[in-house]
Amino acid sequence: MKYLVLCCSILATTLLFGKSGVVPPSDWTAEGYQNNMTFYAQVLRPDGTCIDHEQSVLAVFDATGECRGAISPIDGPNGRLYQLSIASNTLEDQGLAFKILDAVSGETYPIVETVDFENDAIIPEDGIVNPLQLHVPENIIAIRLKPGWNLVSFSCVISQGDQADLLALCPFAEENGGYVRTTALEPNRGYWFFAAKATTFVLTPEEESVPRAQLGIGWNLVGTADAEPPWLERVVLPLFKWDVTQKCFVPTETPEAEYGYWVKLK
Repeated sequence: MKYLVLCCSILATTLLFGKSGVVPPSDWTAEGYQNNMTFYAQVLRPDGTCIDHEQSVLAVFDATGECRGAISPIDGPNGRLYQLSIASNTLEDQGLAFKILDAVSGETYPIVETVDFENDAIIPEDGIVNPLQLHVPENIIAIRLKPGWNLVSFSCVISQGDQADLLALCPFAEENGGYVRTTALEPNRGYWFFAAKATTFVLTPEEESVPRAQLGIGWNLVGTADAEPPWLERVVLPLFKWDVTQKCFVPTETPEAEYGYWVKLK
């Protein structure tokens, strides 16, 4: 099927009710486009359950990040599905990307599959009865920022698209004993992010090996993907993590993924 580029599925626990006040971002609208196609789909979690709460929203975007269509699910003969109208100013448009706002978790996830736009197409033609199945990746990583300063790290190699979104927040990294604005985000290093409000970034890891944190003499700002990273035996305990609520460093002896830590090499 030429209009799909396959890959994989998501992580979320099915609840009875969606989170209150879940609304899609204001830029999830498509206006001013001349041509349209209709796309029928269901969106599956890794456990095979559908993301089909009435407040969930499936949206599609072009390479510049412009929304080409967004819709909540409708009832179909074989369960709920998304009847998504996709817009374009051309007769053909390659590789449009999906995102799903899951009203159960309140978070937005990428979709593995993409779609190629064809004017006046209905995909699939029997979509109400047999919609296509879309999936959110199993190995996604969620970086949750609270209001204020956050000290985080990344346990994966971050894609260029995800890097651009994160770098827009102007994070700081440690360099020569001070903090500097960083232009690249590396795995297993600690970074300071300021968030005006609670924000979640859902990252899709690149399929690359993750380099270990390199520690120098003295204090280091690092992260880890493991509960017992190789450097843990080489540092003076405790480690220090940032408590966003109390706005101070707190000691710990057990590192967690996606957090940054000040550690001192023995």
